Amino acid sequence: MQPSTPTIAIIIRTKDRPQLLTRSLQSLVEQKHQPNEVIVVNDGGVNVENIITDFSKLNICLISNDTNQGRAGAGNQGVQATHCDVIGFLDDDDRLLPDHLQRLIIAITNFDAKIVYSGCRLLKRDLLGEQVILQEQTVGQFNEPYDAQRLNYENYIPLINLLIDRKLWQEVGGFDEKFDMFEDWDLLLRLSKHTSFYHVDYITAEYAVWGNSQITQTQDQQHW
Repeated sequence: MQPSTPTIAIIIRTKDRPQLLTRSLQSLVEQKHQPNEVIVVNDGGVNVENIITDFSKLNICLISNDTNQGRAGAGNQGVQATHCDVIGFLDDDDRLLPDHLQRLIIAITNFDAKIVYSGCRLLKRDLLGEQVILQEQTVGQFNEPYDAQRLNYENYIPLINLLIDRKLWQEVGGFDEKFDMFEDWDLLLRLSKHTSFYHVDYITAEYAVWGNSQITQTQDQQHW
């Protein structure tokens, strides 16, 4: 008997970057395995309802915050709004490659994994103002085998790479909203106490590095 395919929700946190949000949503439209639900959390930013309307192919739930809740708060809001089996995150300046969800959901289904992750390439992006991307340059990648000990001292798995069992997320309590930074690393450390992460050895996402940021800082520098 074939195992059933888990349902997938993708949470996008965004604020004041409508053009980048459009690019992220387009990367979901292009997925070979479509998400069952997309939760867009507009965390106190400009109105994006017109953008959501343009992506009617996606099953989008829009949450609009009047005031900024921060990365951790917005992420928790997104997860609380879905009942899908597994969750993933896509910030508005990142993109998923077309095979991202397909490869990860196969791993979850075939290996009964609670957490799976793939690799991503790091794109350095330079802006004109805050809207027009002038240049993109690949400057590195994250695509390393799972090592629970390494995770204790290095945040080497970007959140964009992961699919996480929603019930396990709830069990560990989601993001700790006391964190202004490193909320993703703190979450992964708590998740690692419950299960190993299954590594899918493919590059399936693009992670943004802005301006003069160093590669070693990409996990530290939060987007807002």
